[in-house]
Amino acid sequence: MARQARDRFDVESSQINVLQRSCKDRSLPQELRLDFIKKVYGLVFYMLTITFVIASPFIFETYSTMKYIQAHQWIPMFAGIVFLGLYAMNMMVMFAYCCDCRGVQQTYLKMFTTVPINIIFLTVVASAFGIMVGFLSVQYTAVSVCYAFLASAVIVAALTAYAVQMKGDVTGMGMYIMVACVGVMLIMMLQMFGVTGGPDSPMNKLIAGGLAMFFGFLIVYDTQLIFGAEGSSYFSGQDQQRQFEYTLDMYAFAAYQLYLDYINFLIQMIKLMGERRD
Repeated sequence: MARQARDRFDVESSQINVLQRSCKDRSLPQELRLDFIKKVYGLVFYMLTITFVIASPFIFETYSTMKYIQAHQWIPMFAGIVFLGLYAMNMMVMFAYCCDCRGVQQTYLKMFTTVPINIIFLTVVASAFGIMVGFLSVQYTAVSVCYAFLASAVIVAALTAYAVQMKGDVTGMGMYIMVACVGVMLIMMLQMFGVTGGPDSPMNKLIAGGLAMFFGFLIVYDTQLIFGAEGSSYFSGQDQQRQFEYTLDMYAFAAYQLYLDYINFLIQMIKLMGERRD
């Protein structure tokens, strides 16, 4: 959902080299990249914990939770406002990128390097997604949702290990991914207006499977950007060729992108594997 306006900055076409840098600089100590990786995954797990804690009552105590939500309408309103804000922010940043408006880009990126603003932003996003995942989960049986959670965790772990170990490099495909995201945005808009049929229609199941594969690829892409050449070489035991990697000060931005990969992958898996409640 938030991926509809995913903002991608590729150094091959950007004049502001602030998000990613070439992996050709081998002078930095390997420990710096490892500390960066720890920060990123620490924030990702922090965000996932918030999301799952908020979504759990929707899954296991559906009746009482929905009754509570009906009495506190500010909760879904909060989530709606956050998602509208994210959509507007991403659209503004993308237009600024296309128009080469450097001031907007730098302000946006500065948010992710300023403490505690970056932590507050990630916390609010994780909370809003927790509410959204919760509302999605109440449409399906608790057992099927748990299976989707388990399957997602196993696949994400496998994709992460594959991204670190693989010799191939996908970090230079940023512009292709940006174009693909436009297609994903169009597909989600068609789903929103019911053009592709009902939630359980074969077309929507097919779309959910296709989107899950797309977000799975994004997990590989972002994981390689996070680990870079040094981190991948450390964990794989062999020299890895990577074209680009996130700069060390963009740990919050990297965590934000990887969290979106994980949570959107989970949402599509729930839609694909979920069994509707009677």
